[in-house]
Amino acid sequence: MSTYKCLKCSYKCKLFNDMTRHLTKTTSCSKSLEGYNYTEEELLKLSLLPYYDEKQNIDINLLKNKNKFNILLFS
Repeated sequence: MSTYKCLKCSYKCKLFNDMTRHLTKTTSCSKSLEGYNYTEEELLKLSLLPYYDEKQNIDINLLKNKNKFNILLFS
């Protein structure tokens, strides 16, 4: 089963919709120590990627690529 974790504040949930709701609320969550290692864009991307068995299988270098990605949370 997949879970999601906000790397900015360590909020955890099981549903993607819960994470998008958390990330788009009007008051931003406070940054934990882990969140200072990433930019705001990287925090958003990493928070939307699921964890499987407590691991997030991604290549961090892809996130730091010079190409900018636009993530639309709502259509």
